Amino acid sequence: MRTHADAQHAQDICVPVRQPHAKALGKVLHVATLPPPIGGMTTYFKGLIESGIAEKFQQLVVRSDVVNKYRYRGLKRFIMNLLNVPALCGALIVSLIRYRPDIVHIQSNSGAGFFEKTLLAFFSRLFACVVLLHMHGGGFRHYYQSSSKIMQWFIRRCISLNHFIIAPSQAMHNTFLDIGVSPERVKLLENAVNVPPESIWDHRGIGTDGNGLTGDVTVLFFNSITRAKGIFEFVDAAVRISRELPRVFFRIAGIESPDTIMVKKQIQEYSHSFRIHLIGPLTEAEKYNELQKADIYVLPSHIEDLPYGLLDAMALGLPCIASAVGAVPSLIEDGKNGLLVPPRDTVLLTEAIRRAVTDPLLRRRLGIAGRALIQKRYSWQQRSEQIKEFYQSIIENASELSSITLH
Repeated sequence: MRTHADAQHAQDICVPVRQPHAKALGKVLHVATLPPPIGGMTTYFKGLIESGIAEKFQQLVVRSDVVNKYRYRGLKRFIMNLLNVPALCGALIVSLIRYRPDIVHIQSNSGAGFFEKTLLAFFSRLFACVVLLHMHGGGFRHYYQSSSKIMQWFIRRCISLNHFIIAPSQAMHNTFLDIGVSPERVKLLENAVNVPPESIWDHRGIGTDGNGLTGDVTVLFFNSITRAKGIFEFVDAAVRISRELPRVFFRIAGIESPDTIMVKKQIQEYSHSFRIHLIGPLTEAEKYNELQKADIYVLPSHIEDLPYGLLDAMALGLPCIASAVGAVPSLIEDGKNGLLVPPRDTVLLTEAIRRAVTDPLLRRRLGIAGRALIQKRYSWQQRSEQIKEFYQSIIENASELSSITLH
């Protein structure tokens, strides 16, 4: 039986964005994830369409999840992924015919989604559109390097269908240069967030008890609940600290995975498991509520690029502890605006959390410095201007770009 949500989802496969007040400089067709699923690509695209881009360009969004695949797991998810490919290609072709865009801006990640988006790039080229492939996630370098020589060649050929590759971090930018993409075809447009008008420190005081604690301290993990995001190291650290400091509580939020079952078992085996709360998936509003209630944000990932959870937390002034992987060290300077730890190191992760938990002055200093960095370099106000200039330069040079491929 189709639910109301399913029906609404079907109606929202192609979504118009508010139109510019003045004459548009051009038309942009986006292929992107839209809520309800919450993740890095969803967060990025929500910020993009709510930024100043719509002041200059007409925009239409083709939802990349046409068949509601986000609702499924296991074999059913695999089947829905397969069914989504022809459905998405069909939705794109219809939009290309009706909308006649100048630019097709495709959001993608590595793995199967990359090859799905390659088909979209192929069809977009048939309609003489300039194609932008916007890569997300920290796994692309590993995915490419772990592939066979033949598969690496095929990946490079898939990339060549796009006129430009958009890299959301310097680390991702370097990855594409390393695999042979021409520098003039790789555009660095770092991730950005909407910076809240107030930080968590605007309404918090700093009194301490004998352990250096400011009452109860809440430590938040908000990411996909998977091994690759360091969830097992986080729970191990939570158990160790809870045994020492009874006023510290740990909350785990994010999209669940097969690893979640083992996480639940790991928590249940701990005698004070009530201090470790597994929340699960959150809506956008619930996510910001969790961030605002937290005292420390922890991201012990094994692989990352420039993660949105970290940007959102820093924008609020939350002191952050993260693994030194991907582009994270370009965002956090250890001891200055956050704390860095090696990936997969439970001992050092525990020490970093203990240090932040027991030093409220440190938390405040790190949080304020982190927010200042986000305001200076990673706000949508700045990034939207860069994207508008990029779009405009593409449209002005569209005739020269139409025949270009990457090598």
